[in-house]
Amino acid sequence: MMVDTSILVHAANRQSTSQQAARRFLAGLTDGKKPWFLTWPIQYEFLRLVSGGGVFYEPMRSEEALEFLAALHRSASLKIVQETPAHATVLAELFKANPEIKDETFRVLHTACLMKEHGIAEVASGTGEYRRFPGIKVIHALAR
Repeated sequence: MMVDTSILVHAANRQSTSQQAARRFLAGLTDGKKPWFLTWPIQYEFLRLVSGGGVFYEPMRSEEALEFLAALHRSASLKIVQETPAHATVLAELFKANPEIKDETFRVLHTACLMKEHGIAEVASGTGEYRRFPGIKVIHALAR
C-alpha cells in the first residue's frame, strides 16, 4: 500500500482532528510485516507542507520533520519506490486517459504512475484524488 502525503501530514499535525487516526494507521504499517510504500516526492512534499507550507499554525522545525520521516524509515517493511524504465510509457498512458490533470494533481499522476509500474494497487489517502485512475483502490485511512 502506498501512503500519500495527506496521511503523513495529519499524523504529524498536533492540531489535526485526524491525527490519532493517521498515527494509528501508520503504526499498523510500520509495525507490520506487509510491505508498504513511499516515494521521495511524497516525502519532499511532506517536508514542504509541514515546515512552512501554511498547513500548521506553528510549522515544524526541520529537525522535527526529518525525525518524523526517519522514524518511518526505521520500519523494516517500508519500501521506497522510484521510476522504472517503463515510466515514460506509463505516464503517457495515464496522462492521455486524464488530460484534465493540472497543477498539484501532477503529483498524484506521478504517484499513480509509480504505483502502476510497481504493481501497487492501494493507496492510503485523506483525499479522493486517486479515484480517477482505474485499478487504484483508495483506502480512507483518516476515517478509521
